[in-house]
Amino acid sequence: MIHYPPVNDKFENSDFTNIFEQYGVEKVVYGHLHGPSLKHVFEGKQNGIEYIMTSCDYINFDPIKIM
Repeated sequence: MIHYPPVNDKFENSDFTNIFEQYGVEKVVYGHLHGPSLKHVFEGKQNGIEYIMTSCDYINFDPIKIM
């Protein structure tokens, strides 16, 4: 879990995504985005890693199951 998005608003790889890939991370859960920033949500699979955005206003304060 990390607080900030793992990529920038252009969805480019970052030092975070590089480290996740290097260490075989399977899922990354993050939040922080609110309001207008929700148009920059990065979710889904990339390079074998599932990225899940869990900001409360993004998920409408409805808990999601992460397995």
